[in-house]
Amino acid sequence: MPAKADPFIERVLAQIGSGCESLNAALSAKELMISARGHVILRDDPAGVVSEASRFRLPQPLATGENLMTSLNYKRLATFLMAFLVLIVDGTRFRAEAASRTRSESAGGLWAHNNLVAWMVTPPWDAKARGPEERVQMLEKLGFKNYAFMPHDKDILTYDAEIEALRRHGINLLAWRFYLDADDPVAKATLETFKRHNVHPRLWVSQSLKGMNLPRPDGKMSAEEQHQLLMQLRREDLTKAPQELRVKQEADRINSLVKLAAPYGIKVALYNHNGWFGMMGNQVAIIERLKQLGVTDVGIVYNFSHARDELHDDTLNFPELWKTIKPYVVTVNITGMQTDGDLVYPSQGDSEFDMMRTIERSGWRGHVGLIAEKGGDAEMTLRNYLVGLDWLAVELKHPGAGGPHPFPVVRDTKKTAGTTITRPDEGKITRLPVANSSGWSYTIPH
Repeated sequence: MPAKADPFIERVLAQIGSGCESLNAALSAKELMISARGHVILRDDPAGVVSEASRFRLPQPLATGENLMTSLNYKRLATFLMAFLVLIVDGTRFRAEAASRTRSESAGGLWAHNNLVAWMVTPPWDAKARGPEERVQMLEKLGFKNYAFMPHDKDILTYDAEIEALRRHGINLLAWRFYLDADDPVAKATLETFKRHNVHPRLWVSQSLKGMNLPRPDGKMSAEEQHQLLMQLRREDLTKAPQELRVKQEADRINSLVKLAAPYGIKVALYNHNGWFGMMGNQVAIIERLKQLGVTDVGIVYNFSHARDELHDDTLNFPELWKTIKPYVVTVNITGMQTDGDLVYPSQGDSEFDMMRTIERSGWRGHVGLIAEKGGDAEMTLRNYLVGLDWLAVELKHPGAGGPHPFPVVRDTKKTAGTTITRPDEGKITRLPVANSSGWSYTIPH
């Protein structure tokens, strides 16, 4: 029996006899877009957030991200209308009621849009190079209530404009990426900026950049050569000091930042960004050392995008790892998981669903970040991340209710820690050897 039609679709079909101008107006009001698989996605809420459920596949797909009304010509009108009819009668693809019910049931849930944090939306990751006001307007349009700021230089004069724009649009400054050490004059000046605006973002702190000679594009090195140099630096970082000494050094560095930030009402969280500092076992060791120093409120920001590289793979033992880090995690930043480290949308990777399920079932509650590090137009990137996350959230709640994958599932065979990994949907997995967050280990092929 045909699924019940969406009232909007019924209204569109009712206007067919009224002429193309009326049809165009009805379609434009929904701002239809094309997903990476050629699905038409209906935006049906006031904030313009992509509705995960209302989608169908065009028999003749348009370009990814293309607005339907800028590309639809009358030669394709019949094809488009046929696709609408297919949507109405095809109960296996028309999931609007189930997904809408799931979203309303989880309005205050872990993956709900009001719990999300927009992250890494500043240049150079935003190809449109938006300024503070444009950027915050874009976040408001997408429905984000929380924001983590990624400074791309030390020009603190731009920080005031960022904070003021957030305040005007009612968006919470949840976090601030902090590359600085406590003795850097810009660190204190940044905290003074927070004080002046009475904001208290948590500092997301990664490894110190002091003394690090990071590879920079010079036109002479290929992308692969730059990658190999970066991996060499990370390998050297793993063993540049004895473990006990390294833990002490990092704990002392973090303690200095905690002491600097405390008078401003600012807290610190460790950010897993590659190398020794990015491994969870080491971050937990730092936190345990800080406890011995009387510091008990340092958290962890866990990034899916840094959970796996050529030197380690958290997905090998994530349920056990999560039990260890869960008490400290304040934010989880979601992305698609791919073996070669390239960023893909949530739902495109091979491990994010299982990792999200582990997190959800554990009862953890904290903010969930969506990252625009993939590049391109940050608005389009975040929209696609919302689509992927919504699909995963529906699947976690009601397996099979999400319908087809919103984006092509990435299927490839790459090298991780010197060993070929075949994706789970292609066969068995072989990983030998690989470093996990607790140290070096071997995983028996299965």
